[in-house]
Amino acid sequence: MARVLIADDEPTERQVLAHGLSRHGHDVVAVADGAEAVTALTTARYDVLVADIVMPVMDGIALALKASADHPELRICWSPATPPSLRARATSRPWSSAS
Repeated sequence: MARVLIADDEPTERQVLAHGLSRHGHDVVAVADGAEAVTALTTARYDVLVADIVMPVMDGIALALKASADHPELRICWSPATPPSLRARATSRPWSSAS
């Protein structure tokens, strides 16, 4: 299964998503903000990054830009907790894997 990095500042959202993905056999690491995600990406290989857009320290947009530049093979998607209006704007960006 996939190795997944979750970056979400909301503890409940982070835990629910991590639990659900783990139950389906994925290897999951969850962090509280974009800066922690950047650090995690330098210490291990991930297949998927699930990011919230609105986070302290480094938001999801900045994280997606950095992650896609440093790890072009990484699939990036937005946390289900991200409001649909922000997801729509973010997925129209060049780093988005959604089509």
